[in-house]
Amino acid sequence: MTRWPCWPTWVSARLTCSATSLGAGIALNIITNHPTVVRKAVLASVTYDKTGLHPEIFGGPESGEPAYAPGHDVQIPLEQEYRALAPQPGNRPALLAKVQAMELPEITPQAISAINVPILLIIGDSDIVTPEHAVAMFRLLGGGVPVTWRPCPAPSSPSCRTPRTSGSAAAPTCS
Repeated sequence: MTRWPCWPTWVSARLTCSATSLGAGIALNIITNHPTVVRKAVLASVTYDKTGLHPEIFGGPESGEPAYAPGHDVQIPLEQEYRALAPQPGNRPALLAKVQAMELPEITPQAISAINVPILLIIGDSDIVTPEHAVAMFRLLGGGVPVTWRPCPAPSSPSCRTPRTSGSAAAPTCS
């Protein structure tokens, strides 16, 4: 098993990842860079590049004001929650500046297509990820193809394979 440079040597089992949003992006990054470390993953609200996020997250195409600006409609509930829970509510502008400055790695569609780890994708009806991006990622991972339900001659036969799909319990199919 290939080990990550900072991976503890005592870790012998492969990971099952379950993550949301930024954590799901980190898990996706681990999967693309260290596929032998991850056994399977459940990723919610994940994108492989910034085009998968709703434009309003960044202020929208027609707006000159970024969406992370205090008082912006998208941020009002988050701002209120932050004020209620944060030990130092006045630090929110510094937090927003740090989030904006983060350079998240973008993963190519080719790298997503090359993933051989079973992944269950989850997207909400009011998510920061566009449904179109989620469907594109689902297809890149091998999902959205018809399944042939013919019985296989023998499960170990080379003509019998399980489709590599996201989040489906697919039966082996014959090719």
